[in-house]
Amino acid sequence: MTRMFSKLALALVGLLTACGASGPQISEVLPLDQTAHAKALIVLPVALAMQDSTSLDIAMRTDEVARWLLTKTPLPLIGPADFGLLQPVDEVAVVSSDTDLMSHATELRLPVREAVALHILVTEQRATNVRDIQDVRNADPKKQQTFRQHGLEAHLRTEIWLSDAVRGRKLAGLVVETTDDPTNVMPGGDPRPGLTLSIQLALNKLLEIAGPLLAGPGTRQTTGAGLVDSLPATLAWAAPGKESWETANKAKAEVVREAAALSLWDRVAPNMTGKELYVASRNRGLLVRQAQGDLQAGDFVLTLDTRPVTTAYQLDRVLQVSGSQGARAQVIRGGAKVDLTVRGPLTPATP
Repeated sequence: MTRMFSKLALALVGLLTACGASGPQISEVLPLDQTAHAKALIVLPVALAMQDSTSLDIAMRTDEVARWLLTKTPLPLIGPADFGLLQPVDEVAVVSSDTDLMSHATELRLPVREAVALHILVTEQRATNVRDIQDVRNADPKKQQTFRQHGLEAHLRTEIWLSDAVRGRKLAGLVVETTDDPTNVMPGGDPRPGLTLSIQLALNKLLEIAGPLLAGPGTRQTTGAGLVDSLPATLAWAAPGKESWETANKAKAEVVREAAALSLWDRVAPNMTGKELYVASRNRGLLVRQAQGDLQAGDFVLTLDTRPVTTAYQLDRVLQVSGSQGARAQVIRGGAKVDLTVRGPLTPATP
């Protein structure tokens, strides 16, 4: 995922250069409230008010955002793996009332009431080039007559803001407006690179506005490098009012489900070995692909301090709280479950 965002950062520069005045536009900027402070950052599920968006789309976009934040801010992160929503993703305005996070505050060992929440809402309007299709039909009936051939034009509006976790008061934010062709994708890659670039631009601009707030206390213990979040947990996650990927595909033949899941693994962690795929597909936990600290390549982290762990931001958060004494972990190593102590910071060796 980090590799993908690095490529997207370069693509973003190219996009801005190529589009010029007609490219992405920044509007409705809300400057940072200078009285605000934060001891943690709550990453809410990315709200995709778009045609046919699914729980999987929301979960994977949110994971990409969390991975980006691990490299940009030292604040401990709290994400969808830690709480449930009481409202649809696009209606979550106040963390304290629209999620069940406050009931988990003691377990997280973080001052949740002093956290800020990150909201991202993407809306889309599409227009099809119907006239072009009609012209081609009249001029050359032998050509393919599909929307994919001629393209769709989508207007994306990405709203991003930080809010107080208890009252929902907005602390900083902005709106990014871009155009995109949702059919301009490569098979097996990012399903909406234009959408990814829009979110990436919004995040970068928010960091410019709210940098002092997001640079609060904390020392990052892992940026997620060399770690792979649990795809089975992602496939089982459901947004309110939407089915999980797991539920939506349960009636399909097992071989079909496994083939679809393999393509998703290739998106989040390309070139995994057969052994890695076997273990990671059958357990909910964090896969270690590169040795770091007390963890060996091929380890599969199941729990930290007896609590399940499925994401890199959970690992980082526990290690931040644990300090020099580290955290007790249960991992699968060499096919057997073993207990060990994990201490940060975790940084994989440079290949």
